[in-house]
Amino acid sequence: PYNDRLLNIQVTRITTPAGDILGSFALLRDVTDERRLEQRLRSLSTTDALTGLWNRRYLDQSLAAEVERSRRYGMELSVLLFDIDHFKKFNDTYGHDQGDRVLKAVAEATQVTVRQVDVACRYGGEEFVVILPGTTIDGALEIAERLRARIAALAVDGLGVTTTIGVADCRELGAAKPSELLEAAAQALYEGKKGGRNRVVRALPTVPAAPAAGG
Repeated sequence: PYNDRLLNIQVTRITTPAGDILGSFALLRDVTDERRLEQRLRSLSTTDALTGLWNRRYLDQSLAAEVERSRRYGMELSVLLFDIDHFKKFNDTYGHDQGDRVLKAVAEATQVTVRQVDVACRYGGEEFVVILPGTTIDGALEIAERLRARIAALAVDGLGVTTTIGVADCRELGAAKPSELLEAAAQALYEGKKGGRNRVVRALPTVPAAPAAGG
């Protein structure tokens, strides 16, 4: 009956004032429900309620750790930043419930596309971020294209959905902070929007401006 229960056992030795052992006392306490509640609360604090993806808080913690690992040990690291094209029309034309269903469908497509080691998060609103540890820019672009194609194949209540994805590589860009990596991915996403949407765009290193000629 205790196969799926978690027990806390405390054992105390009983001795006389002279130090002679009289016996032992054991306290057995079932803490299964208590631990399950703790796990549930922990999950709620790091999980987006609507999509089931990791939330912004978990994203910030995870990306900071991965950027530091990349900086310190020279490990590969890439991120995807993407949002749903023309998302406002889903809410304005069909209502917020329809918009929520689109968000859930995109989240599910993301979960089945990325790898187990990747960290898929809802960034906010209709924006999502995927952290890709140990992944070069070429590998990240491949994952991004698979994700773009999978989302483009969706039909949510008969409505087509597309996404535009910005891809940034930590080492290639020389990003020393999570904000720098996300800003680069956001700029690539913006370029994709200008280029027509439903596409994957790579963030390119900034070329330093040439020094002014001396007088």
